Amino acid sequence: LLHNDMLEVAGTASKNGAMQQDLMPIAMGEGLIGQVAQRRKPVRLDVDAETRMGPGQGISGVQSGIAAPVMVHGEVLGTLGCWSLSTHAFTEDDERIMEMIASQIATAILAARTTEHSERLARLDPLTGLPNRLQLAEDLEAASRDGTKAAVVAMFDIDHFKRLNDTLGHQFGDLALSRVAAAIRAAIRETDHAYRYGGEEFLVIFPGAGTSRAR
Repeated sequence: LLHNDMLEVAGTASKNGAMQQDLMPIAMGEGLIGQVAQRRKPVRLDVDAETRMGPGQGISGVQSGIAAPVMVHGEVLGTLGCWSLSTHAFTEDDERIMEMIASQIATAILAARTTEHSERLARLDPLTGLPNRLQLAEDLEAASRDGTKAAVVAMFDIDHFKRLNDTLGHQFGDLALSRVAAAIRAAIRETDHAYRYGGEEFLVIFPGAGTSRAR
């Protein structure tokens, strides 16, 4: 799978069930696999496949194989390869099948990323960028499972917020919420956790801090 212009091994499978452990990350355009990703075109080799791939890019003794780009809407997500220790092990039909499988994989990857992104957004307050009560509940449950010891919890709100909204308008109120959230993020430690609890209410958890330090 492509990550920061590097193709990193997501998984392998073999006829005997063994996993290939020594495959190295490959830069876009580097060697056979990198070129397949960069050019967005499949490659089928009948002989000497190992010599085209370079050290750490393939399995020792590989003779023939097919490499296809995994892509959707023109975006390359990675590559899919199938290799053999025998020469001339694959046909044009095999190449077409590999392209279809690669397309199905790309669709599955995109769907998974979309779902993950949607779930992440559901746990963030869009106005302040702080985690919301849903994320708070999940974090507290995780802390309970992990056996995390007690921490100081501070809950507070913005004074006279309704008057602010009524007098200056909701846009100004939204700006105030955003600025307060930014002030909270700037004031707490990296190990602390801030949330928008609801309305003009905020909550901060200070793990491992005494009351005076949290204050």
